[in-house]
Order: sequence, then structure tokens, then C-alpha cells
Amino acid sequence: MAAANEKAPRACDSQGFGNQPTSAEIIADAEAQRNRFATLTARASKAGHRLQRLGSGYILSKWGWVKHCCDLDGVESALRQMGVNRE
Repeated sequence: MAAANEKAPRACDSQGFGNQPTSAEIIADAEAQRNRFATLTARASKAGHRLQRLGSGYILSKWGWVKHCCDLDGVESALRQMGVNRE
């Protein structure tokens, strides 16, 4: 049996948790993602496209044409390729 001060064999070391984001950082990042999604949805909508969030990413569609994007960077790239401006 290990002494009271000693770590048990194969026990996790808690020192690796020092660089974890705080809850405020996580909430701010989630808010930024929601804002970015809303902005891209509005841009797509102005051009007649529909942007939807899925569990595996995002779907951009118009008139039966569908494009799956893994993340919001992909959505932004697809909109740019289709000529949808940042206005």
C-alpha cells in the first residue's frame, strides 16, 4: 500500500490542467461562434441560400443544390466561391 503522500500507481497527475480555458473563455468562444453563424446565415440568406447547423457540420443549400461544410471556415469559403459578398 502506498503512503499517504505518494501517488498511487498509474494515477493521473493534476499538473496538466493548468492551461485549461476558464468558463468565461469557453462562454466567450461559444458566443463568438453563435455570432459568426448568425452573420453567415444572414449573408447566405441575402443571396437566397439557406444555412443550417448539423451534428456533423453545416449544410448550405439553394434550389436543390446542397454543400456540406465541416466548419464555419468552410461555409465562409463556399460563400466566397459563390460570389456572396461580405455586405
